[in-house]
Amino acid sequence: MADVLPPELGNLTQIVKLDIGGNGFQGPMPESWGSLEKLQLLNLQKLNLNGSFPASWAGMTSLNHFIAPAAHIRGPFPSFLLALSNLSDIVLYSNELYGPLPSAAELFAPPILTAIDVSGNYLNGSVPKVPPSRSAFKFSFSTNCFQPAAGADPLLVDSSPLPPTECSCFYSSLALGEPAQAISPSSSPSSPTTSTSTSSPSSPPSPSPSNPSASLSPSALPHGAACLLALLAASLL
Repeated sequence: MADVLPPELGNLTQIVKLDIGGNGFQGPMPESWGSLEKLQLLNLQKLNLNGSFPASWAGMTSLNHFIAPAAHIRGPFPSFLLALSNLSDIVLYSNELYGPLPSAAELFAPPILTAIDVSGNYLNGSVPKVPPSRSAFKFSFSTNCFQPAAGADPLLVDSSPLPPTECSCFYSSLALGEPAQAISPSSSPSSPTTSTSTSSPSSPPSPSPSNPSASLSPSALPHGAACLLALLAASLL
C-alpha cells in the first residue's frame, strides 16, 4: 500500500525544497505543511492526492514553484496560490480541476508569476485574457471544457477541447457525488501549449458546478454506465 503524505514534514520549517513527485504517496494534503514558510519548491507530480487544498497552505509565503501535474487533484482552481507573492509558476495540468478560473484581474495580477499550466482538466466558463502588459506570460489551457461565446477572440478559444460528452459525464458525477471518468491518455496533452485555434465544440455548453442539476437527466443515471456508453459512442464517430 502506498504511503500517505507525512504530516511530520510540517515540522521541517527550514526546508526550502520538497520534491516528492512520483514517489507513490497518496491521501489528503497535510494541514501542517502550511508551516513551511521557507519552502521555495513543492513538487507533487504524479501522486494520488485527494481532498481539498488546506487553507493553511497560504502560509507557504516563500513558495516559488508549485508543481503538481497528474496528481489526481480534484476541485476548483486553488486561488490561494495567487496570494503568494513569490510564486513564479503554477503547473497543474492533467488533474481534475473544475469550475471557472479566476478573473484575468486576479489570475495575472501577481507580478512575479510568469506561467500557469492548467491543460488537461475540466475547467469551464470563459478563458481569462492575458493583458498586454503581461505579453510574455505563458498561459496553457488546452483540453478543458471551456465554452467560448460567439465571436470570441481566437486566442481565448481552446483548440483541442474535451469532447462535450466527457465534460457532461464529469459534471454529472459531481452532481451525483460519484467518481468521474479520468481524462484518457489521448486527451491529456504531452506538451501543453497556449491555445490559439478558433475551433470549439458544436454541442450546447456543459453544465457547471454552479448549476449541477442541469446534468441530472435520465441519460445520466446510472452515471457509470451512461458515461461509458456516451464516451464509447463518441469514440466511434
